Amino acid sequence: MPLKIIKPGEHVHSHNLEFKEFNREFSISEKNNIATEESNLCFEGILRVAGAMLGAVIGALIGVGVFSVSKMIADRGGYSNILKDYPNIDGIVPITHSTGCGMNTNSEGMQIFQRTIDGFKNHPNFSHVFVIGLGCESAQVSLFSDSMKKHNRIHFLTIQDEGGTKKIVDKVFGQIQDLLKEANND
Repeated sequence: MPLKIIKPGEHVHSHNLEFKEFNREFSISEKNNIATEESNLCFEGILRVAGAMLGAVIGALIGVGVFSVSKMIADRGGYSNILKDYPNIDGIVPITHSTGCGMNTNSEGMQIFQRTIDGFKNHPNFSHVFVIGLGCESAQVSLFSDSMKKHNRIHFLTIQDEGGTKKIVDKVFGQIQDLLKEANND
């Protein structure tokens, strides 16, 4: 609790605060629309609709050990200034993880990993997502084939199939340039 009036911008610390017990009084008012387990309610997500922008970004979701690739793609987007004519796109975001190599593909850990990756891929703020793997990890991009059937805004590539780091960065950046108009109007 404050010991005195704390002005905006003033340092807040032990010289103007005190910690002590105090009486917390509360009451629950009318109970309307209380959800129960039997209600079977769930959050169904946020739909991206033309004109209802949610801070659209393009995600470069990268597999284990290839953080530099996602960073190169995002950095190129920044210094190339390609987004200047697309006011509804906030940026290109690198997303990395440190798992996937040597995992048992049937384990609970892999299931959690897949759900986490799916969460990024299906997030309403991402107009498009590029899922990039090395090509040799246990968490192969082919594990996400169900996502490919849902919509065309998720792009799967592997560094080995594309011929190395420079080639995949060039390819993904070219694909990003090709979809900017669509992403801006999402």
